[in-house]
Amino acid sequence: MFCRSELIKQINISLEFARKANITKEVRSEISDQVAFLVDALLSSSIDVLSEMDSNYTQLRYKLLKKLMNFKEHYKVIELAEKYADHRIIVEVCFETNNIDLLYNFMDKLNHKNFRQTVFSWYLKRGKIVELLRNFCRKPKYEHDIALAMEAYPNYGWIAGSLSENINLTCESLKQCWTKEETNVLRKKYQLNLYRMAVLAKNGPLAKNPELDQIDRHLEVIEHQINIPECVLELLNLDLNNMHVLSPEEMFNLYLHKNNSTLDENQCLCALSVLQFIQNKEKCEDLSHYLWCETILRETFKYPLHDQEIGDPIEFVHNLLFFKTLKLVYNKGLLDILPSLDWLLFADELENFHSNTMWQFVMKMGFEHCLRPASVSMDFETSLLQ
Repeated sequence: MFCRSELIKQINISLEFARKANITKEVRSEISDQVAFLVDALLSSSIDVLSEMDSNYTQLRYKLLKKLMNFKEHYKVIELAEKYADHRIIVEVCFETNNIDLLYNFMDKLNHKNFRQTVFSWYLKRGKIVELLRNFCRKPKYEHDIALAMEAYPNYGWIAGSLSENINLTCESLKQCWTKEETNVLRKKYQLNLYRMAVLAKNGPLAKNPELDQIDRHLEVIEHQINIPECVLELLNLDLNNMHVLSPEEMFNLYLHKNNSTLDENQCLCALSVLQFIQNKEKCEDLSHYLWCETILRETFKYPLHDQEIGDPIEFVHNLLFFKTLKLVYNKGLLDILPSLDWLLFADELENFHSNTMWQFVMKMGFEHCLRPASVSMDFETSLLQ
């Protein structure tokens, strides 16, 4: 044990000296040879005492080879890693040096030692899925081993299903992916679109499938999140590319954020549309009332005072956010989310307007104008007297 610790100490001293000192290539090469010799001697003596599968030995082996690898002596590391069967180090060296041909050679050479599984598991564990697909999935001889490796990684099981042409596995894996995905909204959108294509491939484009309706609803919710005003995201230091999946109520609140300087009728419509995905009907009604009141309160200064006259009532109404939103919702046929005039005139949130008869006139006249077909004329005097 003392000898082993002394050897490790000598290795560390040599590597530290080579890292800090201003030395020639020749001296550096001599030091690397010395370190490689010490690592070889240490591993050789250790394997005589410890089992090759002993965790103490495998940790020591990886730690020593990693030191040499960090010294950029890749050729020596490969030699020792092959000699002492540290397959993980071989994969890491090949990946770091982008030497895919060398990795292919080892995958054939060490196939009898399950090296391919080591390679694929290493890529999957580190999320190197793009590199895995690019380097291996176009080679038929690897398909079976990739499928086996992916069984331990359900998030990538759809790839295994595609490789093995098992559409049921592909669908099930993708469903697990999108139902559990909460950390990245764009990733969830990508998974849902893949799942939709897989369901269509499984059942055919003409087959009726209620699951497609469910997928479309989830995609619609995500689209509302993607359309949240950029100014609000910037204010809250949110990046859409790394944004977690929001609840419908969270999306609604961001659309109506007090600092949303771009709020218009289209954004109000998006906020109202989000409410259909909230199951609590009472909560939906409360949020809907909040929005309609908020569109008025945000433009309080635009509404006339009690004794103030209006030159062109129609033009006046057209310039108010409340009536822009009201008309848009009405034209979209979303009658269920239209506010009631009777409720609005006596809403507690609008208490400051209750004694303003000119405001009441504007609201009554605006409702009649916005909620009637263009061909129907209006009698403004009658509206005022009602």
